[in-house]
Amino acid sequence: MASPAEHASSPAEGIITSSDPLPAGFLSAPHDTLARFVSAETFLFDSDDTIYCYNPHFEHAVKRAALVELSDGIPKDVVRDTLHAFDTAEVLPMSPKATIREHLGETGVAAYYLACASLFESMNTPDSVIFDEGALSLIEYAHADGRGLGVISNNSAINGERILRYLRDKTGIDLIGRAVFMGETEVKKPHTEGFRRYTQLDGAGPTNGPFVYIGDIFEDLEFATNIGALGILHGAEARKNPSGDSTETHILVSDLMSAHAYLADTHPVTQSQP
Repeated sequence: MASPAEHASSPAEGIITSSDPLPAGFLSAPHDTLARFVSAETFLFDSDDTIYCYNPHFEHAVKRAALVELSDGIPKDVVRDTLHAFDTAEVLPMSPKATIREHLGETGVAAYYLACASLFESMNTPDSVIFDEGALSLIEYAHADGRGLGVISNNSAINGERILRYLRDKTGIDLIGRAVFMGETEVKKPHTEGFRRYTQLDGAGPTNGPFVYIGDIFEDLEFATNIGALGILHGAEARKNPSGDSTETHILVSDLMSAHAYLADTHPVTQSQP
């Protein structure tokens, strides 16, 4: 089987040109980004909201419990109204942090997130997360095709490694030794320190040739630019499809299953790795 580096030397057969329509599910793929994507030697991922998201029922319960845990410092009517919002909202609110900040200041917001983190850790169960099928397909593809893999995330190491254990149990692919979590540090993405730490890992994939960083927010595209990677933005932020410097040099897709389908079609895996 040809190495990824060999694929990088010339455009892969089947790659569309700038005059062709975009592949299904792709929102933007300017210049030579599709060729760089197919020839990437290493696939790096953000963690939360890219590889996985929290089960909304589990997330609801944790955030509700964290609010109750802090309720002694919040006026009773605020607690009551916020809990009511949790229980009646058609779309689960991300957090009552604005309300908590209003009554407790930034320290209260920090305490709320600390309580959430503690509860997430105590409720250690694979049912707490839902893996993105497109991300899993890309990870399994890269593993089978001999590409490098890795995770660089602003998540905490305790939480991130716990979820990577769930992923290992589900797929048989162990990314724990190829992951950098910056949650406990002062320096986070889009700063490049996380990438520097990744390159020092024994399991790090090659990053001298083309490689990609896959994330769900525009800050991830900025991070990709900073580390010299092709950025792939997926999900709600990508579907906004704005113009700007970052979207002129990176790929935007509606979902990662579309990215995997294009990759598998243009460069099918011909030999499974042990």
